[in-house]
Amino acid sequence: WMLEPLSYMLVYFLVLGGFFVQPQHAYPLFLLCALVPWRYFTGVVLGSMSIVERNSAIISNRLFPREVLPLVLIMVEGATFLLALSLFVPLLVYYGIFPGVALLWLPVAIAVLVALCAGASYVSAVFGLRFPDVRPAAQNLIRLGFFASAGLVRPSDAPSESLEIVLQANPLTGVFESFRAIFLRADAPQAADLLYPLAIAILLFVIGVPLYRRAQASFAKLI
Repeated sequence: WMLEPLSYMLVYFLVLGGFFVQPQHAYPLFLLCALVPWRYFTGVVLGSMSIVERNSAIISNRLFPREVLPLVLIMVEGATFLLALSLFVPLLVYYGIFPGVALLWLPVAIAVLVALCAGASYVSAVFGLRFPDVRPAAQNLIRLGFFASAGLVRPSDAPSESLEIVLQANPLTGVFESFRAIFLRADAPQAADLLYPLAIAILLFVIGVPLYRRAQASFAKLI
């Protein structure tokens, strides 16, 4: 839970911050505001792709509520995520940043992230069941999705207008920017940075949950 975000932060800081992008103020902290929620999101989405297969024994029990499987994964990954939040403390001390009352917005930003993870987990679970042969390729594409979000630069600092549009369209960008508002600027997140990913999360729920329930009838055949 600690080595992965720290190692990525170090690599991006040394390579990108030193050579390719104009360093932001407190750039390691800037990166961590994206890497920690990104690690949580990918852990949930990638884990959901095989969650039915990994729990085939309990799924065969008709009394078990199968809808909770993705939610259990969200709680398990959530424990790791909460531990990873402690990585902010030494960087905040080093850069002399005290978020103060802005920390009151952190539960709101986390709730939006959890909702986005939950909605995506149901879609991911169905996709993993229906298309097991392309699952490895899909997992690699999801990992590369970090570069299509505002993980390395803010949308306004993107080198091209087309890339800025891509970054703004990614719902995780709003989550990253919300964390940066809290930890970097000690300020409240912008409403759009919270409402847009929340709207995407609701859309994923509307699509994913019915698909997941429909797939339950064929769980035994699929696994």
